[in-house]
Amino acid sequence: MTNKELKETSKTVEFKIIDIEIKSFSETDYKEYGLEESDTKEGGCYVGFNLIIDDKKGIIILPILAEFFSNTEKKDKLFSIETVHKFKLKDFKGLFKKNKENQFNIPDSLLNHLIGIAIGGTRGMIAASTKNPKYKKIILPLVITSQLLDTYKNKLK
Repeated sequence: MTNKELKETSKTVEFKIIDIEIKSFSETDYKEYGLEESDTKEGGCYVGFNLIIDDKKGIIILPILAEFFSNTEKKDKLFSIETVHKFKLKDFKGLFKKNKENQFNIPDSLLNHLIGIAIGGTRGMIAASTKNPKYKKIILPLVITSQLLDTYKNKLK
């Protein structure tokens, strides 16, 4: 099903989250790098994901990686998290068929929605896992899922 077909269809895509897991979490106190608190305020952030499809079970798996860096030249890693979100889609085989390249045509709108859920869940896990009070004050940037998905698709080409 393409984006256009999804808009034109009366079919409803139904799914549920069947598993959420923290694969890894790390946090290093900025003082261990010889940094000041101010070095943590305007740091950088990397967010990436992978897409795994288990068509036999009708599951889409989204591993998310988020890393947060100091604003120094060395870009010291302050904390990072890797999570995995699993979504079970009702009638996966009825909704999505493989194309000539043996890949599923899953609409970007659905993938963007699932990525947004996974990133939101990861944000919650960061809030629950982070211990350093200075890191808890860091405001995480908005992640534009369509740009993230475009970057992912371009890497596959």
